[in-house]
Amino acid sequence: MEQYDIGVDIGGNTMRVGCLPVHAPVDALEVRQVPITKGANADFGRDYAELLRMIRELCGSHTAPRRISLGFPGPLKDDGSGFHPGSNVRHWEDFSLCELSEDTCCPVVLGVNDAQAAVYADAVFSPQAGEFVGIVLGSGVGGAVHRIIDGASYVFPSEPGHACINCTEDAPECTCGARGCWETYCGGEQGLSNLFGKSGADVTIHEWQIWAGYVAAGLLSMATHHVDVGSVILYGGVICKQDWLVRVIRGRLSMMRSIRPSPQVSLTCFGEMAGVVGALGYGRRMQASA
Repeated sequence: MEQYDIGVDIGGNTMRVGCLPVHAPVDALEVRQVPITKGANADFGRDYAELLRMIRELCGSHTAPRRISLGFPGPLKDDGSGFHPGSNVRHWEDFSLCELSEDTCCPVVLGVNDAQAAVYADAVFSPQAGEFVGIVLGSGVGGAVHRIIDGASYVFPSEPGHACINCTEDAPECTCGARGCWETYCGGEQGLSNLFGKSGADVTIHEWQIWAGYVAAGLLSMATHHVDVGSVILYGGVICKQDWLVRVIRGRLSMMRSIRPSPQVSLTCFGEMAGVVGALGYGRRMQASA
């Protein structure tokens, strides 16, 4: 009987589950996705039931996955039992990795921050990417850093979304309590609302170009304050749906002055599937190092 690995990406807007036969290449990945419940309709029970349904649908009703690796928008709890949920998924505060293991009969369930998971996609499955900083432009702004140390590949967490790019008193307030965070301008629908007072569906091409300037400002701030930001790979639903903006961001960076060279910017080759692919890559990396 064939065995399967499962990768899960819990996003601020969408939940994706990917299934990959243990010995298959990543292009054999099969994915299911559903919108996540939000706002007044946020319902963890409903979301969790959908997660179980997709896993069972992908693996078959009589087959338990060999391993589940789950990327989540928030840091892992100290005891490894679950996560501290970000502002977009606070209704997931009672989620338990142990319960997921029991409910799926899966012996190994691993958790990792969703931004790290996305970066693992290129770190594991695109070795030509080398060292880079990954920036996730989705419902928030997340990030992680891929480094190669003594020939070994490592992905370190980062919180670039809470770097201040506007220190004035009238800057919009962030969910962290500070003002002017990068995330308040470039973090999904809330960022667009702060900038233009409208949702993404109504944003004009010119306004998207202005948004790209704020992305460039955040990247330049990183390059100024961090010595080793040479290459940046962008992730997340916002930028993957508007991939033409990568060229605009490069152009904005070329016009900005900095005491350090501007980073080289590219888009992940895995598109919106990077979170799922990276979760699988994280699971395989952990197995190899065990």
